[in-house]
Amino acid sequence: NDTLFVNPYTGDVLGARKWGDITQGPTNLMPFIYRLHYSLALGTVGEYLFGIVALLWTLDCFVGAYLTFPASARKQERPRSSQVASQKNTSKKHWLTRWWQSWTVRWKRGSYKVNFDLHRAGGLWPWAMLLVLAWSSVGFNLQEVYRPVMGTLFEEQTGPRAITPLSKAQLIPGIPWTQALEIGQGLMETEARRQGFDVLTAKSLSYDHVTGMYRYRVESDRDVADHGGATSIWFDANTGKRQAVYIPTGLASGDTISTWLFALHMAAVGGVAFQIFVSVMGVAVAMLSITGVVIWWKKRTSRQQYQIRQTKTSALEPSHPSHPAIEWESRVAGKQSLL
Repeated sequence: NDTLFVNPYTGDVLGARKWGDITQGPTNLMPFIYRLHYSLALGTVGEYLFGIVALLWTLDCFVGAYLTFPASARKQERPRSSQVASQKNTSKKHWLTRWWQSWTVRWKRGSYKVNFDLHRAGGLWPWAMLLVLAWSSVGFNLQEVYRPVMGTLFEEQTGPRAITPLSKAQLIPGIPWTQALEIGQGLMETEARRQGFDVLTAKSLSYDHVTGMYRYRVESDRDVADHGGATSIWFDANTGKRQAVYIPTGLASGDTISTWLFALHMAAVGGVAFQIFVSVMGVAVAMLSITGVVIWWKKRTSRQQYQIRQTKTSALEPSHPSHPAIEWESRVAGKQSLL
């Protein structure tokens, strides 16, 4: 076991478990589901795998949006007069008017077109939230990419990241816990006056034996999550000297953006209504995945059928060269059947 539940008044151990180990039964069901969510329960390998998938998903958000844009008039080989007239009429329409078609679903145009429209429109309407989920997933699982990108584009607080480990871990802090709590409260009050925020409630006092630092954490009006609190201050566990502070919003633009991204990803804002919305988003992502596979499969089948027809046609054609006009008509007919 790596987790103990202890009575804070008597010290009695009330329970224990190895977090996320489903072999221990229902006591680990929710932790196991959580592990599946962010790493397929594969540990570090799964985290990196999902991080890479999240990065591809982020790029796909932009590629997918681009593919929904109206196609511009393209030059074709010897286009027919009817095709030329159609292109001219289409070009006269306003770009946004033509793009609006990508946001709609043609419910009465057959199963394939309904599937295609659900995939296209289903990716456009919640596009912003899909991007939030994708990029925040990179932040959770692939910090090696997320941190340099955000640090390059936006300002970030560097204090907590500047804390370095001790040459040798210090298992027992020099300052007792009760005294450390008073020091943490005093430092936080000073920081609140200096930065102009209000402390709402204290959340935790923790000690890191690797760095020899206490971390005092509170919920302040700079937090955005409905529960918890990330406003924190670090101080030396031997001297009580303030070492670093982290304020979720309002101090550095990059941290403000990250705070909102992670809170939205975890449905930690907006109460039950937003939790329901994020749950619906999960269903939407599954729908986009399924419809995307169907589109790919249909196109793959069409290409195979076209190749079979081309092979049969080649076998029936005479050995002498065909007229160029006939060859051009054949290519056009093949492209139209593929589309």
